[in-house]
Amino acid sequence: MTDGHKITELFAWVAVVPGDPDERIPAVNAPGGGVMPLIGPDRTRIECFRDTAEAFARAGAAVELRKFTTAEVLEKLPRGH
Repeated sequence: MTDGHKITELFAWVAVVPGDPDERIPAVNAPGGGVMPLIGPDRTRIECFRDTAEAFARAGAAVELRKFTTAEVLEKLPRGH
């Protein structure tokens, strides 16, 4: 959920491909180039990726929606860095 502009939790579609024990966050092509991982700060935004997550599942990956609520600041970059 977002609290104003502060992210207090994070949701992600997580996929595991049979035969590969590593978990991955699927991604889609973003408008204008690049890729967009299936991650969002609230349920409304993550649900926008449901069709894509279901497509990964149909293609053979086990897909889960996960919620992360613990955050640790590892580094801060100053403005203008």
